[in-house]
Amino acid sequence: MLSRVTKLPIDDENFLKLWFENKDNVLKCMPNIKNSNENEIVIDQGFLKEKLKFKIYTVNKDKYIEHKFVGNCSLRIILLVDEADLRIIYEGDNEKNMEKVINDLIDNIKTNILNTYKLELEQKISNRNNKNLELSENLSKVSFITRLATYMKILLEEQKNINDVTEYVEDLTLRFYNYPVLYIRGSGEETFRLLLVNKELRGVYIKHSDDKVSFNEIELVKLKGEFNIRVYGGTSVSFLY
Repeated sequence: MLSRVTKLPIDDENFLKLWFENKDNVLKCMPNIKNSNENEIVIDQGFLKEKLKFKIYTVNKDKYIEHKFVGNCSLRIILLVDEADLRIIYEGDNEKNMEKVINDLIDNIKTNILNTYKLELEQKISNRNNKNLELSENLSKVSFITRLATYMKILLEEQKNINDVTEYVEDLTLRFYNYPVLYIRGSGEETFRLLLVNKELRGVYIKHSDDKVSFNEIELVKLKGEFNIRVYGGTSVSFLY
């Protein structure tokens, strides 16, 4: 019997479970496959040119997923989700030839998982940035501002001399922490409009004294002076989109 255990390069349980539940992901990582269909594969063991024909069975539990390949011998590919452990067990003849197949399989699975995870993460970040930019641009539109004022409650109105806008916003976030949506408007020689969703800055609109408009939060550090402040709170994010 050959047995290998390895840690996978990521520990995101939801991602690992979804990846392993898809049998095709595992099959794509199998080296030396000569033929495959929905429930059967043929593996060439290498220089001996012996072909192993397997039937495929899958066991899927909450924290345990196993793809079992059964023929004259057996190959079990097991994921222990909460430990991010990959276990591969082979029982049969020609263990020496299968050892390379198993090692290649492990490398392929780890590489595929890591690459897929990176791509999905990059896509999520890109989608999030696009959505943030859309919200920031919406803060320049009267129709969107009107919607915010309609669906949200005024929590605070004050005139404030501000030396550090980011620190001021942080204080407001802590003060009104029970509101999932905060819209903060400051007007003076310069204007800023900020939208926070679940305590994360998701929209930024800044109009400088020279009428230059920016959607970049880095520009907030340049804002100083006397501002008329109004803070709105909302209990739902549904009206934002």
